[in-house]
Amino acid sequence: MRLSAARLSISALTALLACSGDLVGGSGSGPDDARDGGGKGDGPGGSGNTDAGTDAETDAGPDWVAEPLMIGIASGHPDFMDHPDIDRFFESQAGERHFRMGHMYVPWNVALEDSDRRQELIAWLAKAAEHGIEPSIAFNPERLANGDFDTYRPSVDEFQAAFDAFRTTWPEVVTFLAWNEPNATVTRVEPERAADYYLMMAARCGNDCRVGAGNFRGWFDADTDALRMGPGGPDNPTCGSSGSYFDRYKCRLGDHRPTIWAFHPYLDGYNYRERSWHCSDANSCQTKLFMASLAGSWSASEVWMTETGARYANPNLAASEFKQACTGAFFLRLFSLPAFAGRVTRFYYFNWYGYTDDLGIVDKTAAHAPRAIFNQLRDRVTQYDPSCP
Repeated sequence: MRLSAARLSISALTALLACSGDLVGGSGSGPDDARDGGGKGDGPGGSGNTDAGTDAETDAGPDWVAEPLMIGIASGHPDFMDHPDIDRFFESQAGERHFRMGHMYVPWNVALEDSDRRQELIAWLAKAAEHGIEPSIAFNPERLANGDFDTYRPSVDEFQAAFDAFRTTWPEVVTFLAWNEPNATVTRVEPERAADYYLMMAARCGNDCRVGAGNFRGWFDADTDALRMGPGGPDNPTCGSSGSYFDRYKCRLGDHRPTIWAFHPYLDGYNYRERSWHCSDANSCQTKLFMASLAGSWSASEVWMTETGARYANPNLAASEFKQACTGAFFLRLFSLPAFAGRVTRFYYFNWYGYTDDLGIVDKTAAHAPRAIFNQLRDRVTQYDPSCP
């Protein structure tokens, strides 16, 4: 695996972009994974009081350095933490230690009954504690015996009982995300109910835990319509059936303004890899479209990219470790744009081991050796190679 000798860190890139304008491209510009259902402000070992401020304001902890964009791993299974390079991922080759964070998916009622997913969660949390990784939990529908998601969606009261039980059973978990990808077909929840789920979780947390709103999918071209805001702009969303998914969700929130929003910007990475698109505007970039809806009175929030990855290969794409690392660097440039400064503060990379649609940062040999993107991410490399698109 190779890394260009002339590389830019995130901090250096931010300073450069502040002078040169809203540029994402490396050398120019241009226009289904098996994701199972399954620290507060000061980071691992801190007091975790949410009044202490947002991630962007948090000082470095005793074992890690503060940085504008923190990078973790999203995985529904605990075995990635058994990999011999897991601790190395959270420390640059220069010895700079990074905040450790991970993202886990569980059925909404995981605390109410025993299941394979509950046992996986118990193992996941134990391994996370062993490695000093802050857990972030998102909720999904239940999985059926055949592996499909159940079509049942709980009432707000049912979900509240399950959420309260979760917090009682695992009080060490203090970072949550709202219902996972409520705008996706297999995990679909109507926007009003999805917003009600979030509001319930935020109210139950109070100052004792925190919840990211939205958690929307940005995987397909069709998701663009779900994210598009109406003619009234960010502060006057279009309510009712004529509004987009995002607008209707915001309508339901009323005067409430979440402190954290979550998004899964997969499509922008695919368009960069395969079409050499550089997210030049909101019409060709779901990340910019999402952020545009969070302007105005919504602009005080942090935004966490809680799930996205760069393809190595899939049945329709030829394998390319090089293109995967180029895409990883593209994501870091995109999330570090001056327009997003102080807002996009977290990036959870999905995932460690690749599935059929292979986004893994380690390969599929018996040794599961790290791919080029492993060091690109751990060293925060924003320009992987001059020949990247």
